[in-house]
Amino acid sequence: VMAQKDLPAYRKTGPVYIVNDATGIQSVLYVTEHLHVTDSSWHYFLQLHAVKDNRELNSKPIAITHGDSAGVGPETIVQAFRDAPELLRGCFVVGEVATLRRAAASVLRPGEPLVPLAVLDHPAQAWEVPPRCVPLWPVPDLPGPQPWGQVSALAGQAAGQCVQWAARAALRGEVAALVTAPLHKEALAAAGFSYPGHTELLQAEAAQHAGVPLAQM
Repeated sequence: VMAQKDLPAYRKTGPVYIVNDATGIQSVLYVTEHLHVTDSSWHYFLQLHAVKDNRELNSKPIAITHGDSAGVGPETIVQAFRDAPELLRGCFVVGEVATLRRAAASVLRPGEPLVPLAVLDHPAQAWEVPPRCVPLWPVPDLPGPQPWGQVSALAGQAAGQCVQWAARAALRGEVAALVTAPLHKEALAAAGFSYPGHTELLQAEAAQHAGVPLAQM
């Protein structure tokens, strides 16, 4: 790793964020271009420094959609907030209250309390939620949890609407990023979405936001 003061010229082209899962220490890895003194060519190098948490990287929170309620998404999310709270700081779930409550009950371990939910009034409140508590932004009028392991148009509707809300929030600059839990393509189609999955749905939202034809996005 080279110190910036030793470089005749440099320009930052990153950063790329990484996390050390073993210790929970988060770091940011900068991909930087270095201008060589003699041949005037650009060379790449990496610069690493530790940060305390997500807030040092971006003051905006990260949205996580809860996925298809008939699948593993909601339970996986609750387990992540319970077992790795230091990595989920500044994140919040986009979804439906009853779905997350069922998920919390399904991963309850003997002798431990139920993982609580914190319903947010604004996504930025995710930073203030205590560890091992799931911050939730409830999307209005979402269908509740559907039977596990079954293809459901209602589960597809809820999953698709969560992706739409999170994508639009990201495009408006209200969140730093979005993470999508699994959805079921057949359930999404049964709910009336004309896009086969996450990628196409996000593409359509981006095209609409930019005011360009879908084919140009």
